[in-house]
Amino acid sequence: MSIERLRRKDGKSVYVVRWYESGRGSRRRKRTFDRRRDAELFEASLRRARQLGQLASEVIGSNATLEEFLVEWWDTYAVTHLRPNTLAGYTTLLDRWIVPYLGRKRLREITRETIDGYCAQLRLDGAGVPTVNRALGLLQGVFHRAVEWRRLAWNPVLGTRRLSHSRATTIDARTPEVVEAVRRQLDQQNAALVSVLAYEGLRPGEAYTLTWGDVLDDRGRARKRLVVRTALSDGEVTTPKSQRAREPEFFTPVARELVALHLAQGRPPTDALVFPDAAGGHLRRQNWRRRVWIPALERAGVRYFRSYDLRHTCATLLLYEGRTLNEVAEHLGHSDPGFTARTYAHVMRDASRRRRVPITQAIRTARAAAARRPRVDPTTEKRPSEQSRFDKKSLQIRRADGETRTPDPIITSDVLYQLSYVGGERPV
Repeated sequence: MSIERLRRKDGKSVYVVRWYESGRGSRRRKRTFDRRRDAELFEASLRRARQLGQLASEVIGSNATLEEFLVEWWDTYAVTHLRPNTLAGYTTLLDRWIVPYLGRKRLREITRETIDGYCAQLRLDGAGVPTVNRALGLLQGVFHRAVEWRRLAWNPVLGTRRLSHSRATTIDARTPEVVEAVRRQLDQQNAALVSVLAYEGLRPGEAYTLTWGDVLDDRGRARKRLVVRTALSDGEVTTPKSQRAREPEFFTPVARELVALHLAQGRPPTDALVFPDAAGGHLRRQNWRRRVWIPALERAGVRYFRSYDLRHTCATLLLYEGRTLNEVAEHLGHSDPGFTARTYAHVMRDASRRRRVPITQAIRTARAAAARRPRVDPTTEKRPSEQSRFDKKSLQIRRADGETRTPDPIITSDVLYQLSYVGGERPV
């Protein structure tokens, strides 16, 4: 172990600390400092670590491989803090796109150059831009824990530029008329569930865990605001996606519908689920989708879309009403208003050309129009032509299962203006 003074071509002096990882014969390492005092302090930390029987991992980097650290990170952090659905997605990402490429490398050997080469190799092997960016995001979080746990001195992924990616299509929000057409094919409870998803903007997992205490006060009257504090994820009750509770505004048409449902069910207790299954437990997303949602779409003659996408109807109606992006983000449970802006930029452009309509008025208008149309009898048997059409649509359903939301990357001046307006009363 030594400190050597070197003079660069520009005349500036630097100080180089050289040492062996595990004594003579092992790999020799070095680190350069601009000041001699810094080099002396670093050398002292090396000597102290060696006296303790090891070189401190925060000084020279961990000797463990990335795969070994991932096992520790998964058992210690991921299982405790991440949602089951998130863990399932990470499992695929780790097994296919991370461990085979970087798993055998030691943590201290992974540098920014390593990460850049890793991204290039993923693209050569056919990984899409979103997959590469997700892998980088996961690795950044893993290495962040490595730094916090003092296994590394710095995060090699931090600051790495994500690959640019823009999608051609935009969010396709269903109009209230389409929502009402679907609702008319459902019983009272499931129709109310669709109203909560479409007009209150709750995620399906959040709606499945609503209790009557979250909807009604002690007197059985509708609250002014819903209480969203839990969500169902992979069969487990956990926190909402944003990791915090929220209280979105409770719109009058939906509030009255839920009060009527409460009376029809015989005034259940406050801790009872608003939308239980036949056994009184939580709804299962796939069961509800197969047994209730898809048949309702078929009877209404509506092309398949995910029940999750009903949230876009709420966001669109709020923006058409003239709400600010911060208000819409808070209502939907987005932690970043910028995400709301990127997702609904095209809606903002359209809203600037429209007359402002309150969301309650839009709901009432759609329901009045739906009431004037004849109701489809769900018990009517399908004709052969209808059955063949159903089979073809089933293929569309399977394809639609893989569709994801596609935000518009263009943010206009209107959107930037709303982003800059934080707090206070809404501009008229």
